[in-house]
Amino acid sequence: MDETRLRRRIAVLIVTSFFVADGILRALYRYLEGLAVGGERLFLDALVSELTSSVAAAIGFFLVIVPACRRWPLLGTRWPRHLAAHAGGLVAYSVLKTLFMWGIRIVAFPIVGLGAYDYGDLTYRFWMEGAGDVLGYAVLAGAVHAWDAWARSRERELRTTKLEAQLSAARLEALKSQLQPHFLFNTLNTIGSLVHDDPEAADRMITRLSDLLRRTLDAPPGSEVTVLEEVESLREYVEIMRARFGDRLSFTVTVDPDAREARVPPFLVQPLVENAIQHGVGPRLEGGRIDVRFGSSNGRLEVVVRDDGPGLVADTDGARNGVGIANTRDRLRILYGPEGTLLVSNGPAGGVVCHVGLPLRSGDDEEHGS
Repeated sequence: MDETRLRRRIAVLIVTSFFVADGILRALYRYLEGLAVGGERLFLDALVSELTSSVAAAIGFFLVIVPACRRWPLLGTRWPRHLAAHAGGLVAYSVLKTLFMWGIRIVAFPIVGLGAYDYGDLTYRFWMEGAGDVLGYAVLAGAVHAWDAWARSRERELRTTKLEAQLSAARLEALKSQLQPHFLFNTLNTIGSLVHDDPEAADRMITRLSDLLRRTLDAPPGSEVTVLEEVESLREYVEIMRARFGDRLSFTVTVDPDAREARVPPFLVQPLVENAIQHGVGPRLEGGRIDVRFGSSNGRLEVVVRDDGPGLVADTDGARNGVGIANTRDRLRILYGPEGTLLVSNGPAGGVVCHVGLPLRSGDDEEHGS
């Protein structure tokens, strides 16, 4: 059942309950009033009289007031004309309510043992009920307008949320499509440089690249993987790079026990490692070291990528603002909002440190919707 239909059913239930409760309370009032003046009015008489009045009012509400409010809303520049139309609606509501109340009581009174019902002169009854219905019509019409305004506001919020979600998904897929060609272009360049100088290394890179691309294509859009699966993809990528750098590239990855089953976007860390290789290892003849650590703290998953390269020269350094860093930062923001963070800074002992923070979630959390 969609939300609009559910809202309508809830509204009907609330309105019906209001009219029934109003009838019961007014019956109690009339019964106690009779006792207060020494009368002997039966509670059943008061109850049937007031409940039939409430039922007739409910029928008039759904058949007259609600359609009138939808057709002649008191909004915009036409409200004076619509207000005049509601004057006709008031007359229709009061007449319909009076006739229904009269008809229901004629049937109900004998059934419950109260005898025949005499409503008196209908002409006076129409005027009597009409005088009492002016304020009731205004209050009920105001409630309908308030409900419709809330419903329109709610629908706008839902549409806005849906559009934002669709936009975020589209932007995320665009970032992924941009990120993967960026990585592929760099890898193919590396393979091209090795084809003639080291054919065996180039062949190993092609095999590793094939495995990594197959894993990429197997991952459904918008999915998350466990940290252990992310580490496996990361190792495949580093093996590709080792075909180029050989012993110049030293790589370690550490996973804390409580972070192994945490969920992360696929290929989250690869562009950060690629960035570290490009700026921290590549320019140095002796190569360099890259350390990756997955841990958790205070309900958050923390991923740290550290290299021992020359570090950042300035805020405009390419290591801080390259395609891989910028896309990863945007991807985290789209997926997790302010809870997804990426900080890039110089390490206390040199090199560059990339610190990723995101909510700590496991597969069980996803199943239970938490």
